[in-house]
Amino acid sequence: MLAAVMLLPLSARAQQESLVNTSHHELRLTVGALIDGDSFFGIAGWNGFYNSCLNAFHPETYDGNLYGTPVLSLSYHYQVKRWFSLGVAASFHTEYQRSYYFINDAPIYKDRSTYFAITPIARFDWFRWDFIKLYSSIGLGFGLNVDKGHSYDSNQSYKEKEIGMTLDIVPMGITMGRKVYGFAEVGVGSLGFLRAGIGYRFADKKK
Repeated sequence: MLAAVMLLPLSARAQQESLVNTSHHELRLTVGALIDGDSFFGIAGWNGFYNSCLNAFHPETYDGNLYGTPVLSLSYHYQVKRWFSLGVAASFHTEYQRSYYFINDAPIYKDRSTYFAITPIARFDWFRWDFIKLYSSIGLGFGLNVDKGHSYDSNQSYKEKEIGMTLDIVPMGITMGRKVYGFAEVGVGSLGFLRAGIGYRFADKKK
């Protein structure tokens, strides 16, 4: 995707180059990989540790494969200065898992968790060269987890909702392109761990 952006027509290069370094608006579509569900709330690892402890006390059962979607997010950013922008991201992720008896592989329980988050983000550009930018960002917002479960033994279902704060940190990200650009990030939190996507810049008419 980044290579495709680099091969975009150069007819409007001067106009787009000036757009990169002046106040402008941005829309981004991001796909991110999530380490585990609790990463969405910035507290990765504890849920998996808790489940492992439970399985140690109940060796007759085991957890099946964990299936899930990538983190999908849509964000808006405004470039306030050449080196600083503010934005907000709306993100979504869902995952599904069953547990079974060892003796006959009969299902015991199924669980589905769906996560939503709204995360304001501050982004800092610390390197610019032609159509390439390197940056870091930090975000803090609110998330909702809707957890649905069903017990096959008792034939009972439940639904719980959890609201919490979301944290998103990007130590390093890169954009390549001008008006239309590709980007990649390494981060942790509500937008996932490894991320990539496509963005679109458009001029601030008030400027």
